[in-house]
Amino acid sequence: MVKIGNSMIYNIDEMKLVSETFKSKFNALEQLCDNTPSKLGLYDNKLYVSCPWWIIQGFVRYYYGENRNKVIDFINNTLADYFAFYHTIIACIRNEENTVIGLEAKSLKEENIGLINKWHKGLIILQSQYTSDMTTCEILDGLSNKLAQLVI
Repeated sequence: MVKIGNSMIYNIDEMKLVSETFKSKFNALEQLCDNTPSKLGLYDNKLYVSCPWWIIQGFVRYYYGENRNKVIDFINNTLADYFAFYHTIIACIRNEENTVIGLEAKSLKEENIGLINKWHKGLIILQSQYTSDMTTCEILDGLSNKLAQLVI
């Protein structure tokens, strides 16, 4: 996206790449399951589901220097960037109405709505892992609510 005077020029291919980047960063949220205790880790600026054997998850997370604060900070900061990106998609649709770029942006929005719904579910599942930590639960609840508001 480039601003020239009062006009914006949208690069739909770049927007698709950015969307794929966010999908990659939050892929682990899509992998969380309701009935399996799972924690998330952070590697290479992406979330991943930590060791599947909950008995040794604590040891593995300690060994690699992982903790919920790092994960929550990453989710919070990356979602802030994502919200700005999503609003760019909306602006593109509004400003490029009835053009090829506008139609592609609508398709990209629909794809992102699917991702948002999966990430929202993942945040709710993640929140259930930290029921004894009210601060973490409140942060995750706020983030999941912000995600849900995007698709209303």
